[in-house]
Amino acid sequence: MSAQNKFVDFYSELFKRNLPLVSVLTQEKLKNLRLLVAGCGSTGGAFIEGASRLGVLNFRLAEPDHYELHNLNRQFVYPSDIGINKALVHARRLKNFFENCQYKIEVETDGVIAANCDSLLTEVDLVFDAVDVTTINGMRAKLLLHERAAEKKLMVLSAFDLGFKQWIRVFDYRNGSTALDGKLQLVKVSAHPIKVLIEGFCPLEELSVEISEEVLRLLQNPGSSVCQLGAACHLLAAYTAPLLIRFCEGKNIPKIVAFDLMRSLESESELAYAEAKRVELRKQIEAALTLVF
Repeated sequence: MSAQNKFVDFYSELFKRNLPLVSVLTQEKLKNLRLLVAGCGSTGGAFIEGASRLGVLNFRLAEPDHYELHNLNRQFVYPSDIGINKALVHARRLKNFFENCQYKIEVETDGVIAANCDSLLTEVDLVFDAVDVTTINGMRAKLLLHERAAEKKLMVLSAFDLGFKQWIRVFDYRNGSTALDGKLQLVKVSAHPIKVLIEGFCPLEELSVEISEEVLRLLQNPGSSVCQLGAACHLLAAYTAPLLIRFCEGKNIPKIVAFDLMRSLESESELAYAEAKRVELRKQIEAALTLVF
């Protein structure tokens, strides 16, 4: 058997259970899809997991940070990965998984910076934005990514773990729309990452009640750590399949894709209580936002 046939047979056997939920034509498109994953932590790692299990073979991974013990409550890694760059960890996992496939995996351990942003966005079909939103440096990298992606007319998926809710914002720059739907210059002047998050990406009405409490705490106590659960990022891994299938089939993807696991389990009275509390917290956040710049 030739090496080429060996690769084809291995890939076909590995993903034969995708059929017929995934058509033969779509599976071929997934195999050749070129992804940039900017940020390989919670949401980025979940996206990598979902995309690889669907059959995507081409990844460019950008991440400057390494794994720490507190990451393991939600991310697809183990204590042996602590201290290693997150992109390198996922690259190793992908290479092990695709051992007998013709994959292409590239790693940028500087993350997204001005010096490499254009090259990161070269020869990719879709961008997954999981750049850190809790620090101003991370947010500046995120804004740069969107600015350049808009110039190159690429689709960008930005995902956020919001308590028990997974919230994905789709920025389709393929139609020539401006970065962040015209909000880029407005948010660029802010020095507070949470304010940029709300004004540029995820509006207050989309925040779950649990994460609304977190946002208020972060506004009042800058520099404090952020609460995250595995439930939300694991939900993203599940969303990855229909998102990438629809992208490869040229079908519409809504601007907002979201699901709140906790709300789906609550009674009518619990839902009403949660909504009333969320509305009250929104008022407090709006007041707190007037004090940050």
